[in-house]
Amino acid sequence: TNKSNKTSYNNKKKNKTTHTWVLPKAESYSKTLGELQIMSGTRVLVERISSDGTWKRQDNPRHWREMEVGDIIDALDTERKWYESEVKAIKPVDKPEQVYIHYIGFDSRWDEWIAIDSDRVAKRGRHSTPRKPRDVSYGKGPPIARGAVGLANLGNTCYMNSIIQCLSSCVPLTDYFLAQTYTQDLNMDGPSKGLLAEAYASVMDTMWSNQHKVFAPSALKTEVGRARKEFQGCKQQDSQELLLILLDRLSSDLNRVRTEKDDDKKNKKDGGDNEEKKAEKQKKPSPASVEDKFKRFWSSFVSRNDSIITDLLTGVERHTIRCISCGCASTRFGTYNYLSVDLPNKWSMFGSATVNLSDCLSTYVQEEVVEDVKCDKCKAKRRKSKGTKLETLPQILIIHLKRFKMGWHSGEKISQYVNFPINGLRVNKLMATKEHKKTAYDLIAVSNHYGGTYGGHYTAYGRNPLNQTWYLFDDSRVRKVKPSEVVTREAYLLFYKRRT
Repeated sequence: TNKSNKTSYNNKKKNKTTHTWVLPKAESYSKTLGELQIMSGTRVLVERISSDGTWKRQDNPRHWREMEVGDIIDALDTERKWYESEVKAIKPVDKPEQVYIHYIGFDSRWDEWIAIDSDRVAKRGRHSTPRKPRDVSYGKGPPIARGAVGLANLGNTCYMNSIIQCLSSCVPLTDYFLAQTYTQDLNMDGPSKGLLAEAYASVMDTMWSNQHKVFAPSALKTEVGRARKEFQGCKQQDSQELLLILLDRLSSDLNRVRTEKDDDKKNKKDGGDNEEKKAEKQKKPSPASVEDKFKRFWSSFVSRNDSIITDLLTGVERHTIRCISCGCASTRFGTYNYLSVDLPNKWSMFGSATVNLSDCLSTYVQEEVVEDVKCDKCKAKRRKSKGTKLETLPQILIIHLKRFKMGWHSGEKISQYVNFPINGLRVNKLMATKEHKKTAYDLIAVSNHYGGTYGGHYTAYGRNPLNQTWYLFDDSRVRKVKPSEVVTREAYLLFYKRRT
């Protein structure tokens, strides 16, 4: 805690000086002294947390049943054995309230919801032997395989660790950083001034150095917090939102185009969808064909957005609106870095049926009919069909399974099991043309979410490119898994690599 508004007086009898110390607000806990604008020479009171997770100077200590995410307690498993456990999420709306428990030292598949007032939970150390504190910032010795490095949880940062592990499994992207190629593209004109890309590169260097079992990505966490203030503290966040921030800032930090006008920045936000409108304003003739229109769009887009993210993770989609009466159609293009797909409801006489990934992908290109839309050719309001197809495919294809209705922080989570292929995913039915008929993708990583809309826990599966072995990454814990274990109902983000 830092001292401000010092008040002091001299007690002549005891000859003591008393100071008033002010506790900073919670949002400042993750900041450095420099960010708090504490000048050199200022006195700072530092307190170390006790081994039982409490603070010695805490004025009003919480009762251990007044749990918060991150608390360590004792929990009784279904086999009636007590283990030291971590609170990963809380359901405050349920009666009784429930906590999502992770048994420390065990696989996350054993995590479960337990009522707070249950006799299956107890104060830390009452039934279990507390584990000795250990330094998880840099685990000593080499990892179980090069690149199979655990990431320390910096305070509910499992969502970030999950995405880092997934991106680390993207070989072309990781090689780009390990070979220091990124230094040639580093752009200091972007919003992050190149700092986020530098922090990410440092994480990749450490993870693939073959020197550490566990690593703490603190610098990257700081840069992500600077990019979006929601990520500055220790609250649980969505791994998909974190992925969007990383891709956006890496794209800016590594943009090979050094100048960007204000109207270009606006156009970049919507993925370049306004290229055609800009052309119309400049009174340029319309392209003679859809193919010419696409070429003009892509040329204009890469003239402002040319980075490793564009090279590996950016595709183009075609949006078509067609009049059902006369067949007149208009086409525009946009870019994408991932496909966000719905989970269709399928039911059988036995309850919820298995949904295949192909069923989810079909929803992305499913046409819809809109009423009372003016047709320029018919000169009247008509029914029109709207549809989306993929014009080009990226080398790394990310698929987002929309498990959260109305967003991550509210609504309902869909726990539907989705069966997705590990090898040989084909997306030719999504394409606007037949040029990619033989294109196939292989799975390289999965970001998983356990729990509900009030929090939960993130893990990742990643396929090591050196030994082709699958690993489960659960924060600092890493272990081998069989390919058959990768497909679960907790899958949230799927990362596929195009076959060469």
